[in-house]
Amino acid sequence: MLYRRPTLYPALAAAVLAIAPDSVAAAPPSIQTDAQCLVLGNALSNSTKDENAQRALFAAHFFYLGRLRVELANDKLPAAIDQAEKTVRPATANAMMQACGAEVQAAEKAAEDAGKSLHPARTK
Repeated sequence: MLYRRPTLYPALAAAVLAIAPDSVAAAPPSIQTDAQCLVLGNALSNSTKDENAQRALFAAHFFYLGRLRVELANDKLPAAIDQAEKTVRPATANAMMQACGAEVQAAEKAAEDAGKSLHPARTK
């Protein structure tokens, strides 16, 4: 018989609810936008020498790659990235990267808040 920790399930449910969108009707992120954020992040990470910026872009890379992998089959991912490379324009790249960064920061905060709710600070 498989042993199950009964406290794991409520904690897991709390984490999922903490990072779930406020509304079920919220539109899912666009595959094209996620691919564009991935392409922009890669371009910036190759052009910066700032270690903090590189770390942030590395995290963003895996954030968007993970979202794309959920939405697309492995064989469709290269085509989405190719399409994104064709649609990213220098004139809009800065504003787009700001939006991408804000989205990653919001996801990081949601994950951090979920972690805090799972492991509240212990008092002495």
